Amino acid sequence: MYTFNHPVRCLRHFASLGGFLLYKQGRAVPNSINPTPVIFTPGWRLGRKFGRWEGHWVPNPAPFPPTRSQVTMAEAEMYVMVFQNSWVYRGSVVQCDRYFAPGACTGLIEPIQGFELVPPKKGPTEGEAVFILCDRHCKGYYHWTHEQLPRLALMYDRLMADPTILITVPHNTMILQYMELLGFQPAQLLDIYKKATKSRYPSLFFRTVYYPQPMRCGSILAPPLFLLRRLVFARLSLRVVLADRRDVRQPRNAKNVTAALRAEFPDAEFTSHLGLPVRKQIELFNAADMVMGPHGANLGNIMWCRQGATVLEYVPAKTGNLCYYQTASKLDLQYRIIMVDQAIDTPYQLPVAEAVRHVGAVAAGAADCR
Repeated sequence: MYTFNHPVRCLRHFASLGGFLLYKQGRAVPNSINPTPVIFTPGWRLGRKFGRWEGHWVPNPAPFPPTRSQVTMAEAEMYVMVFQNSWVYRGSVVQCDRYFAPGACTGLIEPIQGFELVPPKKGPTEGEAVFILCDRHCKGYYHWTHEQLPRLALMYDRLMADPTILITVPHNTMILQYMELLGFQPAQLLDIYKKATKSRYPSLFFRTVYYPQPMRCGSILAPPLFLLRRLVFARLSLRVVLADRRDVRQPRNAKNVTAALRAEFPDAEFTSHLGLPVRKQIELFNAADMVMGPHGANLGNIMWCRQGATVLEYVPAKTGNLCYYQTASKLDLQYRIIMVDQAIDTPYQLPVAEAVRHVGAVAAGAADCR
């Protein structure tokens, strides 16, 4: 599944093939060393491995191979591949002798078991031009915002200038809000993610298929991220933020934590993003000096934070991963941790004093991690 998951190796593989046009833009990004997180959790050392990704940090990471924690993989130039006379099946390009899967957490060589050319239940079976955007994980907020939406930026101007080029996205409320925010009309959005039969998704034939650079699973690529942010911020006004959840990942004592923070910092504004439409969420996170919350998609919007903002994540030590640390590092956000000695989706209490200490350090302009 991850044979070509390295961004540079992936581009080299595509460049070695034929039968399509390959357009590149921008410059490659070399390996980089990410900043070290801040942690106050008693008994925890940054060199101690935790979670599924075995995240950890060492004093001198330079000799170490690239990982998902301290040393980021090199990244290739941005690129788009253009195919002629091909089928589109969910997020994949299908030709008579090969196919190209959408990357990200689907991978690039995911087998299409028992593939059949099944037409959609209604609507056309072929078209002139299409831009493939989403994979099968697209309806999840993290997978959409970090692994698929950035691909849209690679051809944004062309797609806006020519609305006859269709864009494949599920007609999901959250996704449609993003597309509206970016200026796309519903008629340009093609939903091929509803099953045509009990076990088959529809496949459509197009004369021109645009296949944007695939993303990595759980690690957003920097050039498309910065390009996307510029496009989105050009359409926004500025506001302020904080983050929360409604399920078990939210600390049991969340109300007490918030009350303590408001009492300790009466001049600070603590605002939840829950229940707000996409545009308002982006505006809030973009204006935030600090975002704090439990691990999960509630932190997905840190991708819209301003450079230099702070992210405080409550990390489940037994099963947590480094998705949001990766995003924070790419954007030069100060990343802080409250380590929760639990597995994900397990009830817990957040140390109030620890939360107050982090907010106090940020309010005072202290950078404890440097």
